[in-house]
Amino acid sequence: MTVSKNTVLCLCDKRCLIQLKEESVMKRRKIMSTVLALMLAIAFVPGASPVFADDPTGVTPEVTPPVMPEISTVVFNLAGGVRVGGGALTQAVVRNGSAVEPYVYRQGYIFLEWDQDFTNVQQNMTITARWVLQGVTLPVEPPIVEVITGHFLNNKNSFKQTSHIPLIYYADSHISRFTSVEVNGYALSGRQYVATTGTARDTTAIHLKASYLNTLPVGTHTLTVYFDGIYVEADFTVTPYVNMFYDVNYGDWFYAGVGAMNASELLLGINNTQFNPGGNMTRGMVVTLLYRFAGEPGTTGNRSPFPDVRAGQYYTNAVIWAAANGIVTGHDTGYFAPNDMMTREQFAAVLYRYQNALGSQTTDILMGVQYSDFYDISLYARSAVNKLTMQGVYSDWPGNPEGNFMPRATVSRAEVATAMRLWIESIGW
Repeated sequence: MTVSKNTVLCLCDKRCLIQLKEESVMKRRKIMSTVLALMLAIAFVPGASPVFADDPTGVTPEVTPPVMPEISTVVFNLAGGVRVGGGALTQAVVRNGSAVEPYVYRQGYIFLEWDQDFTNVQQNMTITARWVLQGVTLPVEPPIVEVITGHFLNNKNSFKQTSHIPLIYYADSHISRFTSVEVNGYALSGRQYVATTGTARDTTAIHLKASYLNTLPVGTHTLTVYFDGIYVEADFTVTPYVNMFYDVNYGDWFYAGVGAMNASELLLGINNTQFNPGGNMTRGMVVTLLYRFAGEPGTTGNRSPFPDVRAGQYYTNAVIWAAANGIVTGHDTGYFAPNDMMTREQFAAVLYRYQNALGSQTTDILMGVQYSDFYDISLYARSAVNKLTMQGVYSDWPGNPEGNFMPRATVSRAEVATAMRLWIESIGW
């Protein structure tokens, strides 16, 4: 076949065009690869922010890294005890969190408390256990916000051993707020004191019983009376009793009674060295003794109902007080006869009526024949003699072979002292 010159040229032109197209494609691919490599290099350069095609601002969103919680270590020191359950002894606790309490035990001890709170942990902590020996009583300390005032009755803040008269302290707070009493830091029980409403408004009277005071050693002691949020303190002393009477000797059946009445200042000697135990007691003397025991309450506004009880006598206020409280009634003649000798049955009747006035006993007791001469006792005195006999008031009186009470015999100073001691003990003072 014959190929013309023009045909050859045409073929050559086509080949050139194809080659040029192929070279152009290769160049474009190379350029695109270079651009892509540059973009990737920029994207991973430290500190550079990648640009995202869908972010028209070209600003990369900030990503907040996760915050790790603050951890505190709590260690439980058992102070000699052992763990028997509950939380671990070493705990990692998130700040403001609470540790788990371990259960602990220590032989011979009672767990009291942990020395720190671990319900809101702020830092590393060591929590120590507190223990108390079994059988040990811890003093109770009520919350105190105020100190109040008070005073002892008649400013008497001294107790003489063997005395049978309580110390009475008036605290300036109403009894409705009263909580407890302590002496020398030890709480007292109801057998050791009595709390009553004071004679003045908004006061409380604390009667420290003589039976308790006689257990205290000689020296100074501190009384503390607690009320709701307030308290009062006062010191009192216990002094020894020394028998100065040469006619009262250790071993005498009336020795304890004389000592008790003399130390109580209820029945004193006829002088500093004589008690005169066999001496008789008048009606005025016996009523005065009971009046002293009652604390010598005021008699203002009252007059004696007896024409033979004149003003200004040592027994005047005592007789007025006793008559006002139904303790004495006088003779059928309307006279009291303060200087007449007091008989045994009269003494029993007066003491029994005073006991009823105190509220200790209010029921008549007729329990049968207690003495051989029981029916010689006047009717008004039989219940009194029986009840006081049951209380042991006459148990230290010397007996007689016939077992008589001898109701109309004059009562002696020794008999009154002994009976009064046992009577005070029998009513719990």
